[in-house]
Amino acid sequence: MSKYHYDIIHGSDEWHQIRCGRLTSTNTHAMFGTIKQGVNLCLEKRMELLYNQPILKPQFRRGLVGLEREQEVLAKLSFLEGLEITQCGFVTWDYDFVGDSPDGLLEDGTPVEIKSHDDKDMMIHKRTIVGGMPDEHNYQVHHHMIVNESDLCLFVSYDPRFEEEIYQEYVSLDEKLAKRIIEKWFRFWSLISSTEPINERTVREVK
Repeated sequence: MSKYHYDIIHGSDEWHQIRCGRLTSTNTHAMFGTIKQGVNLCLEKRMELLYNQPILKPQFRRGLVGLEREQEVLAKLSFLEGLEITQCGFVTWDYDFVGDSPDGLLEDGTPVEIKSHDDKDMMIHKRTIVGGMPDEHNYQVHHHMIVNESDLCLFVSYDPRFEEEIYQEYVSLDEKLAKRIIEKWFRFWSLISSTEPINERTVREVK
């Protein structure tokens, strides 16, 4: 069952601490990535468990700008589409080693995932408008849907250089993919929480 921690603010010390040692949506993407990504993920999570200290990645250190942009997008969506969107710092679930940080929650509990491209190639946003949500985000939005126990996730793409174009797409739950993701969680966690060495061989076995 999903438990919502509305009192925790994105990017705060509390937010980093509650994420510490838990598998979140960005980690799920790494599980389906390369062996190297899998090794780095397992090492990071085991270190967090051992030292009870969150590992702050560069994107988190630069996160204040991103959080401000997300809030800006949520405000625009609320105004333009009449959507009631709540911000929730963190979501815990039945399995304590899994958690989630959706960018927002609609009134019916549908999670929101925002991708802001202001510091990247402007064509990313244009390609999304033309072709829909890139496949690389599918694992992340499915993580949101599983932990939030929702059949939908609202994916949003935004680039302030094209302020009038906010791309929105409701992604439906793929039950087969959701099952694969949950299986990955358990396989990776069996390695992370063990005393087995973490290397290419052991990660390949859980992939």
